[in-house]
Amino acid sequence: MKIIIIYLIFSTVSFGEVIHIASASSMKFPLKDIIMEFKRKYKEVDIKVSFDSSGNLTAKILRGAKYDLFISAGKIYARKLLAEKKSTYMYSLGKGKLALISREKIDCDNLADPLEKSGIIAIPNPIHAPYGKAGISFIKSIKLYERLKEKLVHGANALHVAHFVKTGNADLGITSLSVALRSNLNFCIIEEDYEKPEYFVVVLNNKRIVKDFIEFLKSPVVKRILEEYGIYSVGM
Repeated sequence: MKIIIIYLIFSTVSFGEVIHIASASSMKFPLKDIIMEFKRKYKEVDIKVSFDSSGNLTAKILRGAKYDLFISAGKIYARKLLAEKKSTYMYSLGKGKLALISREKIDCDNLADPLEKSGIIAIPNPIHAPYGKAGISFIKSIKLYERLKEKLVHGANALHVAHFVKTGNADLGITSLSVALRSNLNFCIIEEDYEKPEYFVVVLNNKRIVKDFIEFLKSPVVKRILEEYGIYSVGM
């Protein structure tokens, strides 16, 4: 009987570990690839991810939602969790880019033209989505905000914007490049002068397996995956 009990204890430690991640929706596709690579070594680990806007996830964590890790698309939300003592450690994962998406082909050499001629334009809600704030910043940078503001509709997050365009509820969408790359829509990378959303990893639990995952996030493998989705280390 003692041997059986000891075996069960060690089995519990070695297997069935779970990492709960809250992540900005714009990180959905790169994070899926990252997790796949991580599980090549840690096959027994179950990773559960909740996707939403960074602002909404921050609010949930402050209300008591239990996650081990938070990947925010904005520094303001990461810092808020540190200020509220929900975390003691955060670091930059990289900066992303915006993309203009459409069911039709777009002239990528003159983005102002399709924006002015379009009907409804979807963007993530700038109140709680960093890519929405970046979208507004871009529109203002090309001096079109006053002309376009009545056309703008707010999606809940970057993924929701792609859904609006796919279903015809918006003619164009401004979302993250990482979402655009997997959207099966036509898209143009937005390179204009705007504040690019920066991803931050916020540690909410210091258990061993979370530390292992964090170390993996800093690896060259992850850097390569992120760059494939247009997310680059700060300074590049």
